[in-house]
Amino acid sequence: VTAELTKNPDYKGFANRKNNAVTIRYFEKSSEMVNALKSKEIDATYRGLTAEEVVGLEDKKEDNNGLQIIETTGADIRFLVFNPKDPAAAKPAVRKAIAHIVDRDALVAKVYRGTAEPLYSM
Repeated sequence: VTAELTKNPDYKGFANRKNNAVTIRYFEKSSEMVNALKSKEIDATYRGLTAEEVVGLEDKKEDNNGLQIIETTGADIRFLVFNPKDPAAAKPAVRKAIAHIVDRDALVAKVYRGTAEPLYSM
């Protein structure tokens, strides 16, 4: 599935347009997006890659046909949700105890392969 965004001929802003259109392409699987990046079928991606795929692209820079990887801070947050109807999870002390035993640094290192930062909140 694709969407093409074309320039507005009535645009009066300050942006220095470099092209006449942008095509947005949607992928069902992130692996398809990785292959499209490697083969230069697409020019960029925003979100959608797994931590394994990002690390794989970084580890094999010489095989990536000149692909540059630029990482920025994202707005994605992963969190643990408790069922408040569960008698144990309804207790603040239980939730705090679980929050204390979760090794956020290990999750970032092993699950997210260092592509994330741990958050701390209650």
